[in-house]
Amino acid sequence: MRFLSRPWFFCALALIAVAGWFAVPYWSVYQMKRMMAAQGFQVSSIGKTRIGLSGAEFLDIKLDPDGFSTIGSLRIPISPLPPYAVVLKDVLLTGDLGPEGLTVDGWNGQPLRFPGWVKTLILEYGRIDLMTDAGSIRIESRMQMVESTAGRHIDAAVYGNQNQLTFDTRWSTDWKRDGSWLAKGEIGAFRVRTDALDIARSSGTLDIVSGSPRTDNRPTFKGKLTAGLVSSGPASLREGTLTLDGPVDSYLIALRGRATHTPDIALSLKAQRRDGRFLVNASSRAPTLDALRAYLNETRPAAAVFKNIALSDKDIETVRKATHGKNYNSFIFSLKGEMASPSRVLTASNKKDKKAITLSGSPALKEKKNGS
Repeated sequence: MRFLSRPWFFCALALIAVAGWFAVPYWSVYQMKRMMAAQGFQVSSIGKTRIGLSGAEFLDIKLDPDGFSTIGSLRIPISPLPPYAVVLKDVLLTGDLGPEGLTVDGWNGQPLRFPGWVKTLILEYGRIDLMTDAGSIRIESRMQMVESTAGRHIDAAVYGNQNQLTFDTRWSTDWKRDGSWLAKGEIGAFRVRTDALDIARSSGTLDIVSGSPRTDNRPTFKGKLTAGLVSSGPASLREGTLTLDGPVDSYLIALRGRATHTPDIALSLKAQRRDGRFLVNASSRAPTLDALRAYLNETRPAAAVFKNIALSDKDIETVRKATHGKNYNSFIFSLKGEMASPSRVLTASNKKDKKAITLSGSPALKEKKNGS
């Protein structure tokens, strides 16, 4: 044990300690870059690295050479025992959302897979700015993920506040070991304000469930949204209720409400996606035939997707002949079938009788042909 009293021994220990102190930051940066690369992010540069007794922190991280996507702070607290945590702050991303999907600057698109040693992930603040065909969208979020023997539990707040789009949602997600997951969302506020669409005073819930990849892992939706006002051009709906139900490849959307300025007009729409097509059943109900015609012809410009929404003089003549001599107090105009070419049906009814009249052709197409 005489070597313990030798000066060279303590010099060697000091050199080892100094080398270790300088090597730890480089090793930490290497491990952090490996972790980010596993998520599909190639770290371009790190502004500053802090290593202390409380843990490691990486500041001013650029995820792409131009600095469009950045992380303000990535912190890994030191803990002798699990659970181990990663804390992210000011994650600011930019990207595009279009027909080809989502692209984010600095991300190669691969699924996010955090290392096994990360048992807690905390996002103190995150934001992504997306360019879309409808303009720019900003989505903000806070999130905490905790892993246990049963799987992962995620609590998140996803929100945005812009002139065209405002929303505030809360999500609770359980991700099981077999790959199945369930997300429950509460929509506290939702507002859309564009030239083509205006939705105000809306809130609701949305549940999304996905089975195990070994069985049926198609996401299935079940949700309900109520809105005080939904308007598109001259068409305006008040106290509307929107429901969404079914798997991602064959979901059913249903909308019900009453016309804002003519509350005697009841409106409903059902649309279902099936084999890549949309099947629709849209209807407008009025107490008189004249009121129904006036409403449909007034709102027709806002319903360009249904080019045959209208009642022509020939349609009115057909209906009057079919209902001659009977007193009907309810008239329903319906579009049924594929969205591209639905059939036109008018149903007249009272307490004792009900009669459906099929209207041929599209008044828009016929009027254009006659005027050419």
